[in-house]
Amino acid sequence: SKWPQTWYPLRRSEEVKPGQVLSIRALGDDYILVRSPQGKLAFLEGHCSHRGASLGDGGQFVGECIQCPFHGLQYGLDGRCTHVPGVGRIPKAAVLKSFPVEESMGMIWMFNGAKPTFPAPSMENCGVLSAVGSQGKLTTAYAFRNTRRCLMRDSICGSLDYMHGNLVHGLTSTLETLETPTPHELIVTLDVEYNDPGYLKHRKIFRMGNKVK
Repeated sequence: SKWPQTWYPLRRSEEVKPGQVLSIRALGDDYILVRSPQGKLAFLEGHCSHRGASLGDGGQFVGECIQCPFHGLQYGLDGRCTHVPGVGRIPKAAVLKSFPVEESMGMIWMFNGAKPTFPAPSMENCGVLSAVGSQGKLTTAYAFRNTRRCLMRDSICGSLDYMHGNLVHGLTSTLETLETPTPHELIVTLDVEYNDPGYLKHRKIFRMGNKVK
């Protein structure tokens, strides 16, 4: 795959209800994000292995399996075909590609690979909870209420750009440590003081990343 092996956010957890089959366009291909009637999540290839029918357009749950709307083939949450109408033997090729999924911070994440090489993003592995635990509950609605049309990498880089915060937003930030314990982790420890009570009002005049048509 030309896409990095990492975790990608798909939808808010609250957007995918039990028994729902949701069509997703991601990483240049068609997929389905599903939550079974029992509440289990799966992220699967979006077209039936038989004739390529779109599972996101008319696919539905029969028990804990997704049924193709074209010929009625059924797939388990692991992507394997469990039933072919009128056929006693299931072809070995009747398999949908599946991806690891996790729920964290009110979001559904998928890992672009057969097996995750590091944990899904969370408050705990970001080292946030111990620092803000006394300030009350952090909610998805707050964390994602200002959606910006930008590249994810630009958003991450902007968040770590503490010198920009000092110059534009009235902060006094000092870099204490910069650690890379694994190839997939970057731990930045900053000492930050908020000198300007109105610094947030300046945030919207800046736009990160490329325009999205």
